[in-house]
Amino acid sequence: MHCQKCGKKLKPGEKFCSICGYYNSEDEMVEEENIVSDNWDDISTDSDIEIEIDDDSDDSEKWFDDDITVIDEDIQPSKEAKESFWEKKKKEQAEKKAQKEKEKLEKQERLEKEKAEKEKEKIKRQEEAEKEKLERQERLEQEKEEKRKQEETEKEEKRKQEEAEREEQEYKKALERKAKKEVPTYEDFDDDNNSFSEDENENFIKAYIGEDYEKIRFKNYNIFAGLLNWAYVLYRKLYITGILGLIITLIVILKFPKFAIIYAILVILLLCFGFNKYYVFISKIVIRNQQKKFEGTDDRSMEKILSRKGGVNVVLTLILYCLFLVALIYGMFHFTINQSHNEKFWNENTTNSASCISLTKIAYKDLPNEEINGQVIESTCKVTINDSNNEYGIYLKILDGTKNIYAYYQTEGSYLKYRGNTKIVGELEQKLASNTISDQEKSIYNDLKSIELTYNDVYEKAKDEEKQITEKTNTRPRTDFYFTKEEITR
Repeated sequence: MHCQKCGKKLKPGEKFCSICGYYNSEDEMVEEENIVSDNWDDISTDSDIEIEIDDDSDDSEKWFDDDITVIDEDIQPSKEAKESFWEKKKKEQAEKKAQKEKEKLEKQERLEKEKAEKEKEKIKRQEEAEKEKLERQERLEQEKEEKRKQEETEKEEKRKQEEAEREEQEYKKALERKAKKEVPTYEDFDDDNNSFSEDENENFIKAYIGEDYEKIRFKNYNIFAGLLNWAYVLYRKLYITGILGLIITLIVILKFPKFAIIYAILVILLLCFGFNKYYVFISKIVIRNQQKKFEGTDDRSMEKILSRKGGVNVVLTLILYCLFLVALIYGMFHFTINQSHNEKFWNENTTNSASCISLTKIAYKDLPNEEINGQVIESTCKVTINDSNNEYGIYLKILDGTKNIYAYYQTEGSYLKYRGNTKIVGELEQKLASNTISDQEKSIYNDLKSIELTYNDVYEKAKDEEKQITEKTNTRPRTDFYFTKEEITR
């Protein structure tokens, strides 16, 4: 037996080839035996050669080997055919495998194609659903719009009908009033023929009045005019009347405050029950003037002109009323508050100022020449107001060479007493810096230093009080004064 792959001779019963590692199955071995036996039959059939076999074992074995070799050579084509068979079988297996792979790929492609078609179908269905949804929304919006337009049309028709009915009623009332009236009033006054015609175009009056037309035209009272007072008059663009009313109100409050409450009640009643008639009267006058000014204008254009001329104005009303409030507050402060304190204010400040300058001149003349050599350049006066009398502190600023010295005087009863100066403050500051100052010298230093600090504080307060008096905001007695060299030496 031989290996079906490499041709190695195998021992009887051996199936595994140790050379190439190929496993020869029994079927392959049986097939090989059949092929070998067929070859032997061919050999015996095709030739008439007789073969003698000697008994010599060595020779016979040699012959057998040679015979096997010959047989191997003779069956070599069959082996090649056998190898082709297995190769064919492997090839068939490979083809089957390739066929399976191909079928698998085709199946996968078919599944992907089906999946893509399903996705496409799904997207198509979604688009159709969206499109249908949009169409449904458009239909709903269109229906709503048609419904809204229909409602607006119905409202407009209803409004026109109500307006026509109201005009008809007004016309009938006008005819009734005309039949009842015998003597014309100011409401019937006309610039041309001394009476207003009752067939006056009511649309012009309506255009001029604007909002709250019915309340003003057909009511004998106006609550808003009574509550808002002259602000409502300005709101209705009656600027001359409103400004005159505010000026009169300002004068009554500032000059005649005792009659302010009575005046307020009268104004409320007058505006509440007389504003509507007055406003309609003014409206008719304005309409007549505008008709003369724009003679030949059609009714629709005239209505637009009158609506701009009349109506209301909120912004200008707020501005004018705020100005009135500012003037009222300013006037109340300067004419009422300051008036009650004015006389006392000026009397006290005049007395304090005269006392301060007098005491300052006395202090200037009584300077101790043995202690201070210099010229007085400034002075301040601090007034302490007591229940019984006032006390005064006089501070002189003296220039001694390049150094400023401060001298201090204080009143005690009717006398002015000298309290010291700051001439030695520089020496004490040097000792304090070198830490050689005694406790007694340190106490003296603090007292003298306070004189300079007090002078500067009084000086700043005096300037501030002068500014407040100039601006008319100070109504208290003045307590701090400042004097120049000219005032002291005059």
